[in-house]
Amino acid sequence: MSGPGRRDEDDDDDDFTDEDAVGEASLSGEFFVGFATPFLSGEATINRQSLEAAARSMPGFAPRGIARPWTRAASRPDSEWRNEGWRLVTLSRGQVLWREGTAADELAWVRRGKLAVVIGGRTVTSIRERRLVGEASVFVEGAKRIGSIVAARTTELMVLTRRQLLELRDAGSETYDALLEAALLTMAERIEKTDTQLVERARGQIPAPRRGIGTALSKLWRRIANRGRDFTPPNAVPSLREMPGLRHASIEILTRLSEVAVPRFVDNEHALFFEGDPGNSLFLVADGGLALLREAGGGSAFELAVMGRGSVIGADALVRGGFRTASAVARADTWVFEIGGEEVQHLADAPRRALYDSLLRALRSQLDAADNLLTRKLDDDEFDDLEDFDDDEEQALEPVLEALGKLQGSSGDK
Repeated sequence: MSGPGRRDEDDDDDDFTDEDAVGEASLSGEFFVGFATPFLSGEATINRQSLEAAARSMPGFAPRGIARPWTRAASRPDSEWRNEGWRLVTLSRGQVLWREGTAADELAWVRRGKLAVVIGGRTVTSIRERRLVGEASVFVEGAKRIGSIVAARTTELMVLTRRQLLELRDAGSETYDALLEAALLTMAERIEKTDTQLVERARGQIPAPRRGIGTALSKLWRRIANRGRDFTPPNAVPSLREMPGLRHASIEILTRLSEVAVPRFVDNEHALFFEGDPGNSLFLVADGGLALLREAGGGSAFELAVMGRGSVIGADALVRGGFRTASAVARADTWVFEIGGEEVQHLADAPRRALYDSLLRALRSQLDAADNLLTRKLDDDEFDDLEDFDDDEEQALEPVLEALGKLQGSSGDK
């Protein structure tokens, strides 16, 4: 028996030829079902680094993401900063700008100087001049600082409050859009760095995904033909409502977003995409679930997370473009909606900003989960990154690090 949502019983009939499948697939015009490649034993695992190296020699092969750094800030006149509500703040060496655990209600642009990011009394990294700081948190209402920000040397910053940021949004300011894109880019880069650190310190738990070749092609065409004819995708609007921050979005915004959301079906234990694949789109899980896997060497993989209904997968690829940083493997028969970068950039301001805000929340949640997992795997001495600071800067930071560490420890005991 066949019908909507069902698979034909003769789906794997060997009499069904590739030519027949291509012909039938071309007639199924309602939607295109994504390629879901099976894992076949005895085939080499694809190495993401080698794929990226090969692709870099092919101009235009790696797609671009939707986000760009905020490069114009370096040449802005003081009058523009003041008109938008920014204020100048000067920090002396060792002075704290923001403390870990406090409300993330400001962001800043470093005009000159250098800052240290401190978590639990340990330096994690530095932030140099002509960089934003705090942009990844200020867009999320109620967010808390995940680290303290301390001046490693005399530092000048332009600071903007969250209230003033929202006023820029309501005024339709280009600066708001630029800051939002910069925040997305920062968050995606931090997730990639954290995931890489996590995999470097973890042993692979399961065999790495393998690409199907040869006989897999004919099965692939059969799946496309049959699902194009028999499978009815879910409604995109209810799935979009499950994205962070979109639960109370207007039906007009959700309808517009649904128009650029393309349904894809993935078989249980098949891959939606592989680590190293080029891509600049995200996937919203409508039904089922997918595991995110990173290669851990020796033919093994590390499971980063299992993403269920309402989860966003591949947001980093949409934001940054380039190559997939993990494989996504179905843990059950799964429906997803794909939203591509080119379509996003052609959206009107209201639906585009709503989507960007949702992506930032999703990325923030992913980063928090990855950070928590990484923290449990790191030894205390592995957190310190004082190599990024000279002797004078280290001398200025040491008493502050000690004080912040004691403060964080006492607050954690309460």
